[in-house]
Amino acid sequence: MTTAQTRGDIAPYLIVMPHQEAVSEPSAYVLDTNVLIDVERFYFGHRSMQLAVAGSAPRSCREDLRRLLTAFAVRRVGGSVDLRYGFAACEIGVHRDGSVDAAAYRTAVHAAQRVVAWTEAQVDRAFSNRHACRRQLGAR
Repeated sequence: MTTAQTRGDIAPYLIVMPHQEAVSEPSAYVLDTNVLIDVERFYFGHRSMQLAVAGSAPRSCREDLRRLLTAFAVRRVGGSVDLRYGFAACEIGVHRDGSVDAAAYRTAVHAAQRVVAWTEAQVDRAFSNRHACRRQLGAR
C-alpha cells in the first residue's frame, strides 16, 4: 500500500499525489467533492462561499478558488492536464440512502464543464466581476 504525499497547497486546497516516488507533473487531477461544490457555488453566484477554519472566523474562499483554478489553467498551457470531476459529481448527486438527485448532479456537471476548461485569462475575468460568471461569460 502506498501513502499519499502532499505536493503543495493553495490555501485550504491540497494537491495530493498517490505515490511518493512521483517526480513528474501528473496528466490528470481528480477534483474532490468539496472543490466541485466551491466551483458550482462560484459559477452560479451563491453567496455561501464561506470557509470556517478551526480557531478563526469564517472567511471567503473565493480568492483561494481563483488561485487554484489559475494554477490548473497554467498547468494546462504547457501540457495536457485533465481535470476530472465525475466522481465528485456522482457524490453530489447520490444520497447515502441511494436516492438520486439528478438536478444536483446536472448542476454540478454544468458548472464543472465550463470552469475546468477556462484559460488563465478567463479565470481572471470571471473573478474580477462580482456578478455570477455564468452571466458575464455568456453561458446558456
